Amino acid sequence: MTLAANVLVALLAIGLLIALHELGHLVAARLAGMRVERYSIGFGWVLARRRFGDTEYCLSAIPFGGYVKIAGMAPGEDEGDPRAFHRRPLLARVFVIAAGPLANELVAVLLVYAVALAGMPYTKVARVGQVLPESAAAAAGLSPGDLVRGVNGAAVTSFPDLVAAIRSHPGETVALEIDRDGKPRRILVQLGTPPFLGVSAPLRRFSPIAAVPAAIGWTVRQTAWVVTGTLSAFRHPHAAQLEGPIGTIQTTAKEAEHGWQSLVFTLALLSLALAVFNVLPWPSLDGGRLLFLLFEILLRRPVNRRIEMAVHAIGMVFLIALVVLVTVGDVRRLAGGAGPPPAGGADAGR
Repeated sequence: MTLAANVLVALLAIGLLIALHELGHLVAARLAGMRVERYSIGFGWVLARRRFGDTEYCLSAIPFGGYVKIAGMAPGEDEGDPRAFHRRPLLARVFVIAAGPLANELVAVLLVYAVALAGMPYTKVARVGQVLPESAAAAAGLSPGDLVRGVNGAAVTSFPDLVAAIRSHPGETVALEIDRDGKPRRILVQLGTPPFLGVSAPLRRFSPIAAVPAAIGWTVRQTAWVVTGTLSAFRHPHAAQLEGPIGTIQTTAKEAEHGWQSLVFTLALLSLALAVFNVLPWPSLDGGRLLFLLFEILLRRPVNRRIEMAVHAIGMVFLIALVVLVTVGDVRRLAGGAGPPPAGGADAGR
């Protein structure tokens, strides 16, 4: 596909992830007996609308996002409506707010499940599945089936170990200890900057039943990785590289060039990142709303709704400012010719 087509695919895919997040809120609200006034894919000017029952479904002009409007979330709204958000039981409200991030976790499981059926990288050992043409690995003579045992004398037991070891030697010549057809060999590889080895893990196809625990396990591990990375970004904000909408689309479009499996894995990671980001205890995010519900549990009475809405409004202003800030960073990286931070994947050294 052309770059323009990849960007279009990336934009639609990311918009779909956000729409599914909001769909999680919608379904949960319906199950909890709440009245949903509007479900919108996108923001701004409404391009198309259709009403089913109490809910108006909209397609709006700005596709990067979406929202669900549940009756009774704003102060003074639907005070006498038993189906309003604030009139429903506390646990029902917690369920509705948490349903968005949970929907993104489920989406990640389903995406990885599809890849597992077609062929999922097997990373428990550092075995070479494919060698990219004109890469450092190809120049050094690595072959599919080679099992990497060590890098510069340090033991390597899994594909992630190999990735980490390669990343720590930019621009250096490293010695790989490998097994080829049961015989040990030593190969010297000249790495560039950034250090890309240029190999991928072998693919393992799962049966429909075995793919379920494989997809769930991958999602759990990657969620933990996203949480760890988020906490690290808060601890070391100057070292963190944040992507805005432009950088996210660029990264996703780049992964689309590497095949549908790479794109699906990237979208699964983005879905998990969206889930983790939304549960942060920040006003206007799902995590901030859950925090106010926690206060209600501890105080045994609701927090003043006008105060809560004011806090969420202030949080939204700061959130928009953050998005603008990281978008400016995206534009500067593009203007300077620097690519976005690596999205991950199977290629060692990425």
